[in-house]
Amino acid sequence: MSKFRFYLLGLSLAATISMAASDKPARQMNYWPDGRDIVCVNGQNKYTRALYGTHTYWRLETSDRPIFATVNNKKDCRNIQLYLIYNKREQNLTDATFCEARYRGGRRTYLLRDERWPKGAEIRLIAIASMREESALWQAELVGFSTGTQLKAVMSDTKGQTFYRGADVGTD
Repeated sequence: MSKFRFYLLGLSLAATISMAASDKPARQMNYWPDGRDIVCVNGQNKYTRALYGTHTYWRLETSDRPIFATVNNKKDCRNIQLYLIYNKREQNLTDATFCEARYRGGRRTYLLRDERWPKGAEIRLIAIASMREESALWQAELVGFSTGTQLKAVMSDTKGQTFYRGADVGTD
């Protein structure tokens, strides 16, 4: 008798779940695999992938767009933003009209394009956490820009942002 009740309960639960799921709009897929990479195009989420270099708590938080944070403990966090200086104008790289972000085993790469840049111009950016010390390294390649184009990094303290990684390091 108890097996029969369980079976009926399972049927009614499945019917309830399928009805509730059909009422919701289809979910958008933000990340997908491409070979060994996890890819996101024109994402808007901040601090989605932490990069660890050493065995300490320090990490580099990366985002769907090229905005970063360094975290040493809960109260010592820094924000890092990158700006393109082109034609006497300054543009935050997070404002690029096209941004492909990839994560693969300890590094985050970005391919950026923008309608305001010269035709065919793009920025290729790689971010990694150092394995020797609590620091991060970036490599930037500007393709199709005139000479005199620059990248500027601005680092500031974070206010009101708390970074948690309890599942990663078990400290929270």
